[in-house]
Amino acid sequence: MNLRITYRQSGGYAGLFRGCTIDAAALKAAEAKALGRLVQPAALAQMKSAKTEGIPDLLVHDLSIQTDAGTRELSFDDLTLPEALRPLVEFLDPRCKPMAPPP
Repeated sequence: MNLRITYRQSGGYAGLFRGCTIDAAALKAAEAKALGRLVQPAALAQMKSAKTEGIPDLLVHDLSIQTDAGTRELSFDDLTLPEALRPLVEFLDPRCKPMAPPP
């Protein structure tokens, strides 16, 4: 399965920007398999971006997930992040590095 994920995390109290891009083809076989299990194309197709209004300092999680089925762009904050995506975010988080804010 073709799988490439771009993850960006922003906001929070400090307003920092972090992110990573992971291509399953560049990972060790075990890591690629683990990542593949975390991405459920059928579940992704049902998800819609959601953000909480009126609560400052929440972390925002932006995901671009490319699979054989196409690309899915999703955005959530800490309160709206679906339980089904939390393990994926936990997999990606330690791979993030600081990045510049978008233009």
